[in-house]
Amino acid sequence: MALAKLPSLYEQLNSTPTSQDYKVHTFTSGTNNFVVTTGGDVEYLVVAGGGAGGSANAGNGGGGGAGGMLTGTFSNLSTGTYPAVVGVGGAVGTNGTSSSNQGGNGGTSSINSISATGGGAGGYYPSTNARSGGSGGGGGQNNTGGIGGGANSGTSGQGHAGGKYIVNINSGGGGGGASQVGADALYEGGHGGDGLQSYISGTLSHYSGGGGGSSHGGKGSTNLPIGGLGGGGMGNYNLSGTVQGGVNGTANTGGGGGGAGENSSMSSGGSGIVIVRYKTSSGVVATGGTETNISQVSGVSKQRFVETFSGSALDSDRWGIFDGTVTMSDYIDANSGGGVLLTSGTAIYAGGTFGLGVTSGDSVPTIAPFGNPCTMIYNLRSATATQPNTHGAGMVGQIRGDMAGNNSALWCERASFTKWKQRNINASGSQNDVQSTEPYTQDNQNWHNFRLELDASVTKGSIDGVLATTNSTYTPATGVKLTPMFGIQNQGNGSATSLEINYCEVYNR
Repeated sequence: MALAKLPSLYEQLNSTPTSQDYKVHTFTSGTNNFVVTTGGDVEYLVVAGGGAGGSANAGNGGGGGAGGMLTGTFSNLSTGTYPAVVGVGGAVGTNGTSSSNQGGNGGTSSINSISATGGGAGGYYPSTNARSGGSGGGGGQNNTGGIGGGANSGTSGQGHAGGKYIVNINSGGGGGGASQVGADALYEGGHGGDGLQSYISGTLSHYSGGGGGSSHGGKGSTNLPIGGLGGGGMGNYNLSGTVQGGVNGTANTGGGGGGAGENSSMSSGGSGIVIVRYKTSSGVVATGGTETNISQVSGVSKQRFVETFSGSALDSDRWGIFDGTVTMSDYIDANSGGGVLLTSGTAIYAGGTFGLGVTSGDSVPTIAPFGNPCTMIYNLRSATATQPNTHGAGMVGQIRGDMAGNNSALWCERASFTKWKQRNINASGSQNDVQSTEPYTQDNQNWHNFRLELDASVTKGSIDGVLATTNSTYTPATGVKLTPMFGIQNQGNGSATSLEINYCEVYNR
């Protein structure tokens, strides 16, 4: 099929990949010198230590705020000696009712003129507000509805405020993260705010995630108080009779510690990190820290495909049945209310899985397949209120590694009505399932956003912006052709199911 027949939002971007070599200097503790003997442009990442989770003798603490995160470039850095200071994580507090027992803020990290502020400690029972910092700590129980970070947000340009304690809820708010505020307390503790990604080390990593708040009475079996991406520790919870105290923030991420519950173990913040790098071709000469050499590809060839469905049938030139021998017309109703309605029929094991650029019979894609990495974003809802069996909601997205269904990168589905499940399959048909911590709450007729991401050695599934599953087993090898799919899996039940799809976006990155 000629590209002219594709939607206008199908694009080819940055079609000329280039490789660039860098020297990286990493500092993980204390104060150490970065010595420049020949100057030039130097990139930096500076992450402060995360704040400790809030502690309590008879109540619930807020999550610690993430350490401040700063990135940029020193333009034409002069020769000289530059101390690299790595902030420690906030110290663990002690049980009791005195504010003097509250955990500590994270330590400052710095190099040259750049200084990142340590994360604020979580709120403390009975009356001590969370502390301000790079990101603010989450509010603790009975701190008069205290806003994370006291009355302040996180430090501008470095982080965000923690979540609130809400009167009569009695759980702790989540600590703020580098990219978002901590969540307010519900009956369970609030989630920590997510941090930000950086590729400066040569590995894509998250830094500066906030700690989760403690759950009232150790609850949390339906909505665990997770820490934010970037090393945030989980807050106190009770799952199937097993009580988990606040979890420490991860070392060298600047993650905040998780909030502690009544007489449960308390947590420290994660230590910070300082990383600098420069192109080997730049002529910069320097020593210090742990030194590594990396090669990083930029300007990678990208494909992007976006399609919005507005009550019109799927175009058979772009979409085709992947499973079964039925025709597309057996599964598509062009007259739905918000998008394209797909139905699985009434037969047991009825299929209805549609692939981008796929025609019936598992033929060669008519659209150039996407490579590794690959991301698929789509908007779905159930067309009927009640859905049968474990696959019945039809909230299924796949990034398949070949046209035979093997080597699947990701298959996200609900498991026994209660959780989401991510399934990776290798070329031999062996499979590995990972069940989410997030409950399955999408069994209704509301629109929901799904994001399935393959990034080198890991696949991830997110639901409405929340990372639900991560699976590093049986990921497709580099070079495997990846084909995005979506559809209905009405397996093992003869009842009809249906879903509507409104939007789909697929891209390499």
